[in-house]
Amino acid sequence: MSIQNDVNFYQKNLDSIIGGKLDQFYFASATLMLGFGNMIQIELFDGRKRVVSRYSIHVQCYWEIYDNDELVLSYDDAVYTEYQELCRLADSLYFDKFQGIFVEGVKVCENFSLEIYLSKNKRILIFTTPDDEAENWRFIDFEKDTHIVFPEDI
Repeated sequence: MSIQNDVNFYQKNLDSIIGGKLDQFYFASATLMLGFGNMIQIELFDGRKRVVSRYSIHVQCYWEIYDNDELVLSYDDAVYTEYQELCRLADSLYFDKFQGIFVEGVKVCENFSLEIYLSKNKRILIFTTPDDEAENWRFIDFEKDTHIVFPEDI
């Protein structure tokens, strides 16, 4: 069986973020970047050092961020908002409503969409697309230097 078709493989790896703090969310163009866990220092390919969240999820498919039942940020915002304004909005939202929030649970759905349950009734939903030609999301463990990409065959 291909790893791509094994929900348990993804679930086991993503469970690593449970109990970790949501350190940040930010953007690289329209890609949502989520940082979790303790901050660690890594060495880049050119020898420079950088401090990053231990875990990161990079999301290129549709996503939504909720505070209670209120949708506060989504993929549509990333696509239809000028980049600098989007960054200001994300920073403001993080510091006003998401700072100090912890991961209480993660669910990898049968279609490999993700549900990330956070403390204080907040959550992040990531909806995979059936297009196997494009990366939907990537999970990075910077301490182990591993990248897990869905779908894997791109």
